Formats: sequence, structure tokens, C-alpha cells
Amino acid sequence: MGSVLGSGIQAFLSFTASWCALFVVLAFVTFSDLYPKLRQGDVVISETVFPAYVWSKKNGGIAPYSKGLYGLYGAYAVVFTWGVGGCFFSHLFT
Repeated sequence: MGSVLGSGIQAFLSFTASWCALFVVLAFVTFSDLYPKLRQGDVVISETVFPAYVWSKKNGGIAPYSKGLYGLYGAYAVVFTWGVGGCFFSHLFT
């Protein structure tokens, strides 16, 4: 595994690039899912974290909608996990 990723700073940069790619994918999926609904004013965010609601035009009421928020919190989890994993490389910078 070390020969594939390299060692030292190169391993850290490989680690960072892979987690950055995962974050970008999650952020893009979340943005492409939530932005049209937010622009139309269809998503109603609740007072708590979950559930969120979307305005249903065919029913004339609200319906639960949390798919986009799962992606958003997934992106936050990726960044947090990268930070924790990055601590393993902290000895390279001292």
C-alpha cells in the first residue's frame, strides 16, 4: 500500500486528494438536489435538523424531504473524518 501512495508528504497529499474528491462529489450531488427546490421556494426547513419538508404542489401541502440534507451532513462527516485522519500525518509537519 505504501508503494502505491508513496510515503511522507506524498502519502498525505494522496490521502487529501481522495477525501477532497469524495467531498466534491457529495457537495455536487447535494447542491444539484437542493438548489432547484430552494430557488423555487419549495423546501421548508424545520426547526430541528430532521425532518425537512418540501412543498407538494399536487397535494397542496408539505411532504417530508430529507434526501438533500443527508448529502449535506455526509459532506460534513467527510471533512470531519479527513481532519481526524489527517492527525495521523501530523508527525510529518513537526
